Amino acid sequence: MITVTALRIFLAVLKAINDIPLVSPFLELIGLGYTIWFAFRYLLKDSTRQELAVEIRLLKKHILGIEESHTLS
Repeated sequence: MITVTALRIFLAVLKAINDIPLVSPFLELIGLGYTIWFAFRYLLKDSTRQELAVEIRLLKKHILGIEESHTLS
């Protein structure tokens, strides 16, 4: 029940922000910029892709508290 209420409030806030002129395009521009940065930072070179995989594994281990039974090759 609380989750549904929180989700409705969150969506209402997003809709209100989206209705403000020029905010929506500005946020889209920020999202596009971040996506381009992320691709250049982590996805272009093999070494940075491996670094990202290690970071994801550590985050997964930290959040879920589980050990992985296999490694990525």
